[in-house]
Amino acid sequence: MTDTSSGPRPVVVTLDVTDDDVYAVLVNSLREAADRGAWDAEREGEMTNPNDDWAEDQERKAQIARELAANIETQVDALSTAPKKEQS
Repeated sequence: MTDTSSGPRPVVVTLDVTDDDVYAVLVNSLREAADRGAWDAEREGEMTNPNDDWAEDQERKAQIARELAANIETQVDALSTAPKKEQS
């Protein structure tokens, strides 16, 4: 069967990492990438002949990175405050 739906499909990713790894690698890297993308887009806008499509794409990617970082933080926080299951 072929998927004929249009539009972007959600992606589910599962990683086995520690909470420290999540913050040190994933969340911080996503934040840095978002900041850089936003900075690049702003600099492009200051050019004499800016590439508006490229700048908008950088802003979109920066927003996605920020949302993904926030989503990861929410999931980690939920897991860390969830009641622990007792081993039997």
